[in-house]
Amino acid sequence: MRGRAVAAMLAVLAGCSPAAAPAEDAPSPLIPSLDVTVEGDSVHMVLHVMSVLDTPVVLEFPTSQRADFWVRGAAGDTVWMWSAARSFAQVVGSETLEPIGRRSYEGSWSPAAPGEYEAVARLVSTSHPVEITVPFEVR
Repeated sequence: MRGRAVAAMLAVLAGCSPAAAPAEDAPSPLIPSLDVTVEGDSVHMVLHVMSVLDTPVVLEFPTSQRADFWVRGAAGDTVWMWSAARSFAQVVGSETLEPIGRRSYEGSWSPAAPGEYEAVARLVSTSHPVEITVPFEVR
């Protein structure tokens, strides 16, 4: 009798386990692109995220932050991060991309010293994170 109770409890607990996260190698329903514009010592970055699905995609976020941007120097070190000097509301949120929909997020770095860099942009979604890197030069 006791064995049946334990087996029943295990079956109930197995049914209560959290849903499995998407596989790391599963294709993303999002295609990111990153525009980097250098004007003098100012660098403007725009992360575009486009859905490739013909159904809505819900982007879930752990805070009010939606994207992050940072710049790496030639040695690979982070020389600037958009979120470093900001604070975000600690509230869960979401955005829905319509079928074949698109969203854009912006960040700017100034003053930038001359040199070769990499801009990195990340959608900080917990449901569909994406990241993209683009090289650029400040003259």
